Amino acid sequence: MVKFSNVSILATKSSFLDGYPFGQNKDVADGLYNETLSTGVPYIYTSHLEIQAQDFLKYPKVTFSYSSEFTHWCKDNEVDNDDPRCGKVMLSGEMEKVTDETEVSWLNTACFSDIRPLKTGPSVTASASTS
Repeated sequence: MVKFSNVSILATKSSFLDGYPFGQNKDVADGLYNETLSTGVPYIYTSHLEIQAQDFLKYPKVTFSYSSEFTHWCKDNEVDNDDPRCGKVMLSGEMEKVTDETEVSWLNTACFSDIRPLKTGPSVTASASTS
């Protein structure tokens, strides 16, 4: 499901809402959509100025939530999002900035091919992944 999703709900402990949970939809990639390069590790492209980036800089523990609804499988198969057959996956871990040059190069390809609006975006310098 992670391989076929280009969006996830990213949940953080909010640094602006006195530690309350905060969830927001994020474009996400784990490799090339139709290739075997998918890693199962979610990567996002973000700025350190973005509100959730401020959250995981202070509290790095995050959860990525996925639903088969995000891939349109449920709708295409006439299955309600709350039906147990419409699968859900949650990945929890700690966010970290990607600094390895080889991984950054790979992410430039993965993020900008899988995250459609970012196909012509700048190089990845603020990506993060769960560990």
